[in-house]
This record gives sequence, structure tokens and C-alpha cells, in this order.
Amino acid sequence: MGKARMVGYNKISSCPQCEEKTFRTYFKSEPHNQERGYCLNCGFKSKTVEGKLTKAELAGLRKSECYNPRTKKFEFDSGKKD
Repeated sequence: MGKARMVGYNKISSCPQCEEKTFRTYFKSEPHNQERGYCLNCGFKSKTVEGKLTKAELAGLRKSECYNPRTKKFEFDSGKKD
């Protein structure tokens, strides 16, 4: 297998902290969506944080999102009774 190629781009926008148009953001989509940015005016910075949910967090999210890991499908209740 070959190396994964990096796909990304830069953007300058308004800073969420000081609201000046001096916030530079870099987006990268491989191997997964990532973002990092910094403000050249006030120094505010942000980035994607990688991590893993605890088993309890994952179970709670699966329940609230109606996701069944056995079928790998979202199973929304349509409200119909058979």
C-alpha cells in the first residue's frame, strides 16, 4: 500500500476571540478531518483534539443517537406500532 496523501487548505477568517480578520486556519482531511488555527492579532489558537470515549460515554451516545453496533445502523423509532 502507498502512503496516504495529505489533502488540506488554508483560510483566513475573523477570529472568534478578537473578531479581527487575522485568524489563519489549516484544514486537513486525511487520515481524518483535522483543523488548527491561530490569530495573528490576539494569539487565540484552536485545534482538533484526538482521543477516545470511555465505554460508558460510548454506550450513552449510542443510546441517545439510536445506533445499534450489532447491525451498524441507526434505528430510529418511527412511532408506529405493528
